[in-house]
Amino acid sequence: MGIIIVLAIAGGIIYLIVTTNSRSEARGKWLYDDYQKALASDNKGHASLAGRAYYAYLRKGLPTLQDEQALLDDIAAMH
Repeated sequence: MGIIIVLAIAGGIIYLIVTTNSRSEARGKWLYDDYQKALASDNKGHASLAGRAYYAYLRKGLPTLQDEQALLDDIAAMH
């Protein structure tokens, strides 16, 4: 009986880890796609916000100075 409980708890933990990783990857893809769409538009404000959100996701916090420079370069290259 004890082994069943341990296996059930372990299975639940594994399920949560896999589900969380899938959601995180989906969020990253969505942020990347949103950033690319914003760059393709003429809305530099949206591109700036979307880019910062994407880079913050990549860095698990705040964008780095290199990220900020890449963002400025991307926005400067917008049409």
